[in-house]
Amino acid sequence: MTLPTGIDEQTAPTLSAPPHVGFVRQVSESLVVLTIAVLAFRLFVAEGYLISTGSMAPSLLGYHKQVECPACHYQFASGVLVDDDETDTQTGKVQAQDLQGDVDAPAESVCPNCGLHHIATNALPRNEGDQLMVHKHAYEFRDPRRWEVIVFKNPSDPLQAYVKRVVGLPGEVVAIRDGDIYINDLLQPRSLEAQRGMAILVDDHDHEPKDDPEWHPRWIVNRPDSGWQTNGRTFVIDAPPTGSRAAASDDELGPQPLPDFDWLTFRHWIRSGGRHVTTVPLSNWPRSGGFPPAVGSVKYDLDLRQLSAIGVVDDEQVAMWEQRSNDPVFLRALRQLAAASHEAPIVDEYGYNKSRDGDATFIVRDLLCSFDLVSRTGNGIAAVSIDDGEDRYIVHLDFARGVAGVRESGQNRDLQETVVDLPRGETVSVEFSLIDRQLLVAIDGKTLFAPIAKSDRQSHEPPAPTRPISIGAAGGSFEIRALKVFRDVYYTPKSDNTLLRRMKDDEFFVLGDNSPVSVDSRCWDDPAVKRQNLVGKPVVVHLPSQQGKLSLFGETRFVRIPDFSRVRYIR
Repeated sequence: MTLPTGIDEQTAPTLSAPPHVGFVRQVSESLVVLTIAVLAFRLFVAEGYLISTGSMAPSLLGYHKQVECPACHYQFASGVLVDDDETDTQTGKVQAQDLQGDVDAPAESVCPNCGLHHIATNALPRNEGDQLMVHKHAYEFRDPRRWEVIVFKNPSDPLQAYVKRVVGLPGEVVAIRDGDIYINDLLQPRSLEAQRGMAILVDDHDHEPKDDPEWHPRWIVNRPDSGWQTNGRTFVIDAPPTGSRAAASDDELGPQPLPDFDWLTFRHWIRSGGRHVTTVPLSNWPRSGGFPPAVGSVKYDLDLRQLSAIGVVDDEQVAMWEQRSNDPVFLRALRQLAAASHEAPIVDEYGYNKSRDGDATFIVRDLLCSFDLVSRTGNGIAAVSIDDGEDRYIVHLDFARGVAGVRESGQNRDLQETVVDLPRGETVSVEFSLIDRQLLVAIDGKTLFAPIAKSDRQSHEPPAPTRPISIGAAGGSFEIRALKVFRDVYYTPKSDNTLLRRMKDDEFFVLGDNSPVSVDSRCWDDPAVKRQNLVGKPVVVHLPSQQGKLSLFGETRFVRIPDFSRVRYIR
């Protein structure tokens, strides 16, 4: 063996395997090193915060209960009202001062997916809120960007921290109009990634109720000879052969029509409630019905000759009128009204919040839809249509040509067209949104076109659609899976419908995603968050917990266990 110069062979160390270290010692040393690393990381880089309230729900959760809807089996978080005394004294808690309602009231929830009311939650255990790992130095070299989530100190109580989303930056004039954010009188659009981070579920077809006599499917076909069929939670179609731009016409689309698509349409069917108005024609009020009602949800307009209703006309109301009149024309109109009244515009409801009966709800036109698409034959055209009541856009995916295009209803040319990889037999993820008055389309997470911006809204408010989204097919065999519809956050007014604030050079304007209950820059006497009060940028939800059941000696207890499904990066 050759040794380094100057080392006596007799005294040279033996090059052999290191001495065996016991398992317990290895684990102990590893834990010590990990603890030191975590402490150093938290001391110099990051700090943990626990959210207690629901101002950012459902993207970030406060104290809540995990609920499973008995009708559709969709699992969701339902917020828990917490006394101020219970949380304000705990340093490090993220507060929002958005606690509303009676803490001692019976706990009931509404399913955000199928709308089932009166889901009892009293017996469910309470979970802690999301725990945030906050990067403390994120804003030492740059300011927060618009739409970022930030943690900041309460100016009146430095031990109390808030978590909100930044919408207004230093020096800007911030306004809220029709639920949207305007900066210096310009609407502020978001990227698709930002839209995903704020999206609120409206419908998950994988959780459509089964064996529920009250439920009516939300995805329906448009014509009696439709080729759409269901295979479990999957929609399938074998559309008749046709050319890429077949001779079948669609008068809406001008001289170069798209194919005659077989449409599968989403209707926003609701179980009950609502403040929408539904009307059906009725030439005369029946004599057997007594005087036309002046109050109540069902009314008759003598001048317009129409029957109308506010909200859903339920079976109890129909039965009441059936007892009052036997006129077949009236009863036919009444049943038609009752059926139509279940279709309503999408509004800013939150499954996280307690029922807000009597509070105003606002119509939400900004929607996002996602699904998985498979072309089994590699030809034909798939299409999606989205309508905000003002404009309708059709996105078409030509699998034979490998081309995607966007067309506005009434136009005879594509607004955008691009080459796209559309493989046969493989699943592609499709997303499209009409949010912030711009259309975005993505395949497998990548946007296909530059955003297509809509013109400014006219002075009048167009009727809101109850059937805003459709998926079509022509000349091919397709499968649709994992079909979901989301809505955008609607920033509700707290005083006036228009809020106008000018930020100083060191100020930020912040809002909570759970807009109806969040107390934020809309409500504070001083709406600004100053740069000196910034704590940092929350990066990840870590160490979340859930309640697990433990049965011991005939007794059932709930214990905290990890909930790794809630570990996620924060958008």
